[in-house]
Amino acid sequence: MSRRWSVDEIVASLEAQAAFHRERQAFHAGHEALHQKERLLHTAELDAITERLESFRAASAAAVEMAARTPAGLATDQPSLADQDFGAASNPRLTKMVRHVLADLGGQQPFGPQGVLAAVQSTFGARLRTQPEPRQISGILHRLCRTGEIHRLRSGRPHHESRYVKERPE
Repeated sequence: MSRRWSVDEIVASLEAQAAFHRERQAFHAGHEALHQKERLLHTAELDAITERLESFRAASAAAVEMAARTPAGLATDQPSLADQDFGAASNPRLTKMVRHVLADLGGQQPFGPQGVLAAVQSTFGARLRTQPEPRQISGILHRLCRTGEIHRLRSGRPHHESRYVKERPE
């Protein structure tokens, strides 16, 4: 059943509800002003950060592009030492190692098996289980000479090693 309300009770109840809703409206209006201020502050910060981020991305992309360029004097067709596969320590690919060492030599710079062996040992010594023999290096150089990759300056004799150059002598 419904309760019987007096006029005074109805007026008091409605006034209490109106007071509550006025207080809540004022509370939320105050928060709305605060939130509006905060929103404007964050919007301004977001715009500044977005602008700086875009300029940083453009500058970093240009810097990466510039860093990736290789000056003409530094350009090499040879990959870095770490990128190449020279075989396992127990079964090294000596021919690849010799080619790597020869790539650093000038075209008319003479070399022999002993010098190439020393360069292979200094460059790849830590990767080798056993050190190569001068005779192995001599065989590799002889084979490279037959294929035309290097050219013989002088044939070897019992107490003088063969001498080679990368470019054909004139």
